Amino acid sequence: MVGMRTIKTAIAVMISIIVSMRLNVNYPLFVTIGAIVSMQSSLNESFQSGLNRILGTIVGAVIGIIFFNISPNNIVLTGLGIILLITINNKMNWSKSLVISLIVFSSIMMSYGQDVVLNSALRVIDTTLGIIIAFVINTVISPPKHEEKIYINAVELIDSAYLEFKSYLLSDTELNVKDIQEKLEALSQLFDIYKSEFIQNEKKILVEKDVMRILFLMDEVAHNFSIINSMKKEISSKNALGIYNKLNIKVNESPENDTEDFLVYNYHIKIITNDISKMKKLEIYRYS
Repeated sequence: MVGMRTIKTAIAVMISIIVSMRLNVNYPLFVTIGAIVSMQSSLNESFQSGLNRILGTIVGAVIGIIFFNISPNNIVLTGLGIILLITINNKMNWSKSLVISLIVFSSIMMSYGQDVVLNSALRVIDTTLGIIIAFVINTVISPPKHEEKIYINAVELIDSAYLEFKSYLLSDTELNVKDIQEKLEALSQLFDIYKSEFIQNEKKILVEKDVMRILFLMDEVAHNFSIINSMKKEISSKNALGIYNKLNIKVNESPENDTEDFLVYNYHIKIITNDISKMKKLEIYRYS
């Protein structure tokens, strides 16, 4: 199935070509390149990425003008310029603007019989036009719905932990810690994108608060899952009651004893029970 980002990239390229034809742009390729490299998964990321690419384009053009005026089409200077631009982009943390910066620089260094300043300015304008088109398309056509994805991933993560724990308590299966950790990482990455979005309202603040709580508690759950996986299953009567009252899971209790392993094991069982119970009471879970 073709993703929406793929479709929007195609639309941005088509509009870039149409705009280039209407404006009689001499190098429409740079408009389309700007559109392609600037289509991102979030509006804020698209804006920030576009801004960095514009700055990278300008730097590439400036270095190109300087090196071209020293010695046009010089292979050694071209190589040195590439090294310099890579260094500058890395220093400025413009990793995503590196490619377009190098393309603009190389095109200027390979210019023949052209006004290098005018040529450089046109490269910057053309690329910027493509970047603007990509941002507009990303904003207008099906903007990313990260909040909806946050709800889905958060609930799926909590349910997965609950079902894993339930299966472990009622059978001889081990806990699938890897699956929980992968889902936790996916939610964490999505949350980073969601936090960076421009929109800031009361609902977003509440969602962020709940997700931060889930990330903390689920990390603790995964850690405790790993510990009890290697221990003998011996549920104390107190924990059996707690599991039933908080998670509605009826488990068989083990004979009480004062061994260190028994106490340590039930300590971790209690933490897991409490953490999962807390997450199931969060608004993001109850109203998803």
